[in-house]
Amino acid sequence: MKSEYNAEIHPFLAGAYARAGLIDKDIAKMLGINVATLYRWKLSHCEFCDALKVNKVVIDYHVESALLKRALGYEITETKIIKDKDEKVIKTEITTKQILPDVGACTMWLKNRDKEHWRDNPEKESENSEGTLHLLVESLNNASKANNRN
Repeated sequence: MKSEYNAEIHPFLAGAYARAGLIDKDIAKMLGINVATLYRWKLSHCEFCDALKVNKVVIDYHVESALLKRALGYEITETKIIKDKDEKVIKTEITTKQILPDVGACTMWLKNRDKEHWRDNPEKESENSEGTLHLLVESLNNASKANNRN
């Protein structure tokens, strides 16, 4: 039995599933169709294809932004409320903490954004036998250790 495409419902649902981070296989399952039907609909219904593309870009942007934030490090503000035995607020402490860059996020970002310079096994050895990536990882690990001692 061939699945009936509904131009009012299917683009909306597919877009919502894509924005939620689902991949084509899972989107097809949620729509109650097989993957071949999903691909056929993408080819034959522009609004369906556009809904998937646009919403995948939206979620990818959010993930990319979160990865970049982890790669660069960031600052957070924590609020601690101190209460007495009667649950009455005595004071509020506000502290700012620096979240150090994450080595894994740095590595992933650089390997994907600058493949020529940041691949695991470059065809040409750099003059620096340690390699730039190794030095970055070592530097971030040292910073992390120093922060943990404080």
